[in-house]
Amino acid sequence: MGRDIIIKKDIKGKRIAVINNIHFAGKRMVDWDNVKEYLKAFVGENHRVEDTDDIIYIGKDLPNEFTGSLYTYKLKGAVAKAKVNAAQGLPEIIRIAAHRHFRENNSEKHYRNAALGWYRYDSRFALPVYREDGGIERYNAFHASLIVRHDENGKMYLYDMIDIKKKQATRLSYKSCMRHKTRFSFYYFMLRGNVCQEANSGKSLLRKINPIPHQERIHSPELPVGVPPAEAPPGQQLLQGLPVEELLRRL
Repeated sequence: MGRDIIIKKDIKGKRIAVINNIHFAGKRMVDWDNVKEYLKAFVGENHRVEDTDDIIYIGKDLPNEFTGSLYTYKLKGAVAKAKVNAAQGLPEIIRIAAHRHFRENNSEKHYRNAALGWYRYDSRFALPVYREDGGIERYNAFHASLIVRHDENGKMYLYDMIDIKKKQATRLSYKSCMRHKTRFSFYYFMLRGNVCQEANSGKSLLRKINPIPHQERIHSPELPVGVPPAEAPPGQQLLQGLPVEELLRRL
């Protein structure tokens, strides 16, 4: 399966690497050896962090560390699968990294390959959640920290990806649109744009839904943007007038 990753911006202008397919799917236990072999294809590449102009290289040590670090060893469930499937999006995840932090190397183990210290970057990626028919129902957004070592040769190398956390994300589905048709007339779901459109008026509306298993509750105590308080449906947040490309899940 080929890579299908795009970089988009959310409604706050923050970038996120949207991974449009699941490369490692359908397995309860993660096959880290398979992931290690997959990552070897990236070795030798380099990618520029757009915020800082840092050039991050993919070294020979990444496949082993990414799949065999102490952090990875402790991963379970959804977070483990998130790290596995984020592997295919590493080039884009590096590109949008931000908030660089530096610390000196105090480990004898890394006195050469991190002689000039360590860097930590924040980044984000999103993974699809599939319906039973194989279509994409929604995306889950994740935050992650990239650990980069500064080698004695002066180059910076990606060492690992840690602190992966699922963030509250916009959750939209055709089912959730239809559930509220008595309140909002008739809506239909445009998957690619993550937009619910009102067929009667043609207005583009986006509803934020809590990502709670087995439930789809309307989320947000705030009033709709651009909607007078008297017209704002209770418990709804409607974002109007934004380009489809900007309507992404928040962190």
